[in-house]
Amino acid sequence: MKRFALPLLCILLLAPQVPPAAAATPAHLWSQRLGGTDNDSGFGIATDASGNVYFTGAFEGTVDFGDGPVMSAGLTDVFLVKYDAAGTYLWSQAFGDPGFESGISVATDASGNVFMTGYFDGTVNFGGGPLVSAGGYDIFVAKYGPDGTHLWSQGFGDFDDDMGYAVATDASGNVIVTGHFSEVVDFGGGPLVSNGFSDIFVAKYSPTGTHLWSQAFGGTNFDDGNSVATDASGNVFVTGSFWSVADFGGGPVLSAGFNDIFVAKYSPLGAHLWSQTFGNGGSDVGRSVATDASGNVFVTGHFSGTVDFGGGPLVSAGSNDIVLAGYSPTGTHLWSRRFGGTSSDSGNSVATDASGNVFMTGIFRGTVDFGGGPLVSAGDYDIVIARYGPTGTHRWSRRFGSNGPDNGRSLATTASGNVLLTGDFGGTVDFGGGPLVSAGSGDILVTRYAGNPLEPVITSIADIGNDQGGKVKIRFERSGADDALAGTPVTRYAAFRRDDAPPAAVAPGERVLLEDGWTQVGWVDAFGNSTYGIDVPTIGDSTQALGQYYSTFLIRAATNVPTVYFDSPADSGYSIDNLAPGVPGGLLYNSGVLSWNESPAADFDYFTVYGANVDDFGSATIVDYTIGTGMDVTASPWVYYFVTATDFSGNEGLPVKVNTASGVGGTPQSYVLSVSNYPNPFNPRTTVSYTVPSRGNVTVAIYDARGARVATLVENESREAGAYRMEWNGRTDASVAASSGVYFARIEHAGLVRTKKMVLLK
Repeated sequence: MKRFALPLLCILLLAPQVPPAAAATPAHLWSQRLGGTDNDSGFGIATDASGNVYFTGAFEGTVDFGDGPVMSAGLTDVFLVKYDAAGTYLWSQAFGDPGFESGISVATDASGNVFMTGYFDGTVNFGGGPLVSAGGYDIFVAKYGPDGTHLWSQGFGDFDDDMGYAVATDASGNVIVTGHFSEVVDFGGGPLVSNGFSDIFVAKYSPTGTHLWSQAFGGTNFDDGNSVATDASGNVFVTGSFWSVADFGGGPVLSAGFNDIFVAKYSPLGAHLWSQTFGNGGSDVGRSVATDASGNVFVTGHFSGTVDFGGGPLVSAGSNDIVLAGYSPTGTHLWSRRFGGTSSDSGNSVATDASGNVFMTGIFRGTVDFGGGPLVSAGDYDIVIARYGPTGTHRWSRRFGSNGPDNGRSLATTASGNVLLTGDFGGTVDFGGGPLVSAGSGDILVTRYAGNPLEPVITSIADIGNDQGGKVKIRFERSGADDALAGTPVTRYAAFRRDDAPPAAVAPGERVLLEDGWTQVGWVDAFGNSTYGIDVPTIGDSTQALGQYYSTFLIRAATNVPTVYFDSPADSGYSIDNLAPGVPGGLLYNSGVLSWNESPAADFDYFTVYGANVDDFGSATIVDYTIGTGMDVTASPWVYYFVTATDFSGNEGLPVKVNTASGVGGTPQSYVLSVSNYPNPFNPRTTVSYTVPSRGNVTVAIYDARGARVATLVENESREAGAYRMEWNGRTDASVAASSGVYFARIEHAGLVRTKKMVLLK
């Protein structure tokens, strides 16, 4: 087995002694609190392409947002604040009058402009002159430049209460707003009339504030549009709740009880594409909706009793449980999960990142397991923030709270995969950067985390071909502290191998203790990549004769502080001695004696001589074995002789033949492009074997039955003609365990494609 020398790093990397953490830990980047002696809340948060942060909400009394104390004009006022990516204050604005006003939602466009919606009472100037409410609360929508300059603002309402609950933008800079209204309101396209106490509205405006379209939906009771999102094509998604009968565009639907959840999709022109409703006899509410880059849609909120969100009935444990569900662009159910205890819990916001991961925040009380083990609230309601993979697999979750009520209200993600949270808290709470103490009954919270946990995550361990066994490539996701904003950033990753590990597999994610017996076998500098790879030696080679010999590895993310480092869960893999010796050269036949050249293979074991009366190796019979370079075959005359070379691992190379009539050796047999796997069916690992007919680049990947690539084994890597093997551990490129079903191993080489059907059974 080949080994290689490594530079000395430090005692930390050479002698790990402590166990890894029991669960993945989100990487805190920064957090801030803002508030006075009264009650202040953060309701909406957004980011722009540069990672700047915008948040809005309501404040009461005097609050310093970063540029000196600001006093509310009345009971509660609207605030809008901008921070840079590091959490440094850039600018803020406040708007209000003697009544109640609140900013509820904020969004940005590709140019860094910021949009805000909420409600106001009386007369408020959002920067473009006074807006006067028609009575009760009115809706406002306002747009500001990246420097906070007012661009336009509008108000909508009637004499009853009307509220803007959510705002979103599309790729063209158009803005879409939803909420509820009562009586008669003109959003710019003519009066809309509510059917009941309050109806849902969805309105779309151009970048300059020109009305494009608006629609209303609702029955004779209370209906709310709570959240809106768009996809890359400009389609519009809305969620909220309705009571009694409502038509979202696909025909009337009747709620099952008090409130039901709805999710609806509309085209960029407002045409109904699909809508779904979910509920039982209690109160079920959709709080937030988000889309990913593929156009899938994710919803969170709360439900009570038994509700089927498309994947089978979910049953709440308490009066309200959290729901988190994903649907395809056509509305097909992808997955759904419930979280809750015996109290009342709610999902308040959902967001996705560029990799399709799903983040959720909300509130819970008591004991709730969000997928990573039970979390217990400190007192009243606590905040939860959790990350799930694209298929709903739990990645990490964390709670924050004190003995009073705390609320996670809104999430946003950045292009780099960070996640931002706003809400409010009371008392003393540590969000990861040390205790924050509220000045009043409730203070505004703004905090930023890396999307990845502190601990790196091994995503695959694959054999390295053409090396006669001995090495594997470990691929892993970066630590959340591998980020320019981290207080103590990761500077290097080191791979460790368990030297006394038995030849048996360790399940992906299984925790092991870092005690004596680990050796550093590879390293790579950290430079902010989303994924890394390290080539490392195994303990032993997997061979045809001895079977699979697993080596156990983990990855340590090290910083410049010797006591600060983060260890991945352990995983195991194996290398395969998969390169058979070459074809014997110089084969000749002369008067009953065969002769050939020595094998140049370092692990050569023996030659095998075969005989046949037809030019077909498949029908040949073994004559004998030898370690020499010749054989007398007069006692076993055949028309054709074939000679192969075999290595110590039992790998037999291709045959070379000689015709006794001519006495001259012929051309070696050649490979064809092929791919196969064993075992099949399998759970969860299978060995993928493939052959390549000529030198060139090769891609080997796993696809699901829909044709989507789920795992990459070889990505456009150079290979010589020959046979190769490597393992697929049953996990996707996102390190999510693949579900049971049909998959296809696909090889691409020199413009040719071959596939093999595989079945994963769990």
